[in-house]
Amino acid sequence: EPRRGGSGPCTTLGTIRGLLPGHTDAVNCLSISDRGDMLFSGSDDGTARAWDLRTLQCFAGFAGRAAAGGPALAVNSVVSSSHHEHMLWLAAGPCVLEYDTRMPAKSSCETLMHMDQATNHHPLSNDAPAEITQIAVNHAGTRLA
Repeated sequence: EPRRGGSGPCTTLGTIRGLLPGHTDAVNCLSISDRGDMLFSGSDDGTARAWDLRTLQCFAGFAGRAAAGGPALAVNSVVSSSHHEHMLWLAAGPCVLEYDTRMPAKSSCETLMHMDQATNHHPLSNDAPAEITQIAVNHAGTRLA
């Protein structure tokens, strides 16, 4: 139960519109679309989810792992581009995965798209850190950092 006032993780800064259930572990990152109608979340449970903020429903799920049953890699960062809002980039372990959220036949919140279904896969070089903690994409969706 959220408490009002004070400080700490239970502080409520506004009115709660609803809950977005689905992740089974801590949520590491959130990103909102430029239009403000979609929210993307990434979690220690190894998944990223795309939410419709008008309906508060999850419309797509993505796995930060190689295949069903593979080890889950925490999703540390999720971003979208205002020019290509249907594209979602997520950082999971040493990889950046690129997904097209318009592919609902392959993805739902119950049936996750896996790494081998990603539109693009950007592994780090051998001398890079073992885990990516933050990613960013430019407005046009042509540069990833």
